[in-house]
Amino acid sequence: MSKLKEFQRIRSHLKIKLEVTDRKLENILSDSQLKNSTDVIELQIERLKLLDQLRYLRPKNFEDITYRQNISENFPLWASAHILDEIKLLFHGTTLANSERILASGKITSGKDRWTIHTSGDEAGEISVVTKDCLGVPLNGHADFVETYKEYEWYVPAGCLFVLKSDTKTYNQAQKRGRAPNVYLRKNPEQLYAIVTTPENLDRVKWWMQKNNFDPKKVFDFNLFKEKIEEDAIFYFLINSTKRSK
Repeated sequence: MSKLKEFQRIRSHLKIKLEVTDRKLENILSDSQLKNSTDVIELQIERLKLLDQLRYLRPKNFEDITYRQNISENFPLWASAHILDEIKLLFHGTTLANSERILASGKITSGKDRWTIHTSGDEAGEISVVTKDCLGVPLNGHADFVETYKEYEWYVPAGCLFVLKSDTKTYNQAQKRGRAPNVYLRKNPEQLYAIVTTPENLDRVKWWMQKNNFDPKKVFDFNLFKEKIEEDAIFYFLINSTKRSK
């Protein structure tokens, strides 16, 4: 099957799923006993995901696939070895569409807070995060860097890693539970250390940052992010060696 025909097949499949979801939603909303049920919210979430996928759907890009596979395989190992524990960075992975919503709202909040029901293991007031030693989870499970149980990941751009500064208490909690308090970037923009994504997404995410009054210089692809980490590690050691020498 040609790349174009395969793309058209995927698009048709998603459109059919959207039509089915819309019919289910319409039927439930017409029932006075069901229209306020959690089933309505679950279908609304499913509908939003399908709309997101259709919005960003594009043909497979071999260069993008190779890049994403390389990051999925090698970046978690690099991060575990090179990111300093002392910097206390946390990572939150999400799709490209959700990344835009985060920047527009200025906050990263739990599914429970956004939808009033549990959409993951997060409780109200907390988000899923990992430290440098577990980066395969947000990359592959949340930011769709590789194909998993779905069949369309290669047809939409990968998502983003939000890299967040934390204090010792929050960092230790994240190591134990994989959770951190909701993040309010509008109120505390300094908490955002970086957003890391693929080269395909750089200009788009930088524009979202600028449009929402955040610093677009905090957006990196993975190679540039490695450079930033290495530069900040040198700076950290210089500062602390100076302090010790006094």
